[in-house]
Amino acid sequence: MIATVLETVDQTHQWSDDQQSLYTFTAHFADQELQGVLREELSETGSLEHVTLFLRPYRALRAAIAEMAQRLELSPPPPEPV
Repeated sequence: MIATVLETVDQTHQWSDDQQSLYTFTAHFADQELQGVLREELSETGSLEHVTLFLRPYRALRAAIAEMAQRLELSPPPPEPV
């Protein structure tokens, strides 16, 4: 969902090994610049196991979260299968 809110995402660095990849980037939202770090952890079979996203500054992050909440209200995700 955050990918639909952020504008002009530019990767600045990338580090990888067998178990994880780490990406740093800058992005824009509502005329504010954000800095971010995306960490992807892989299982022993190479499938994506865990993703962590860090964004700053806090004020821009809060504004992006509010926009995501509005979008989810307008178009909620489908229910999870039981």
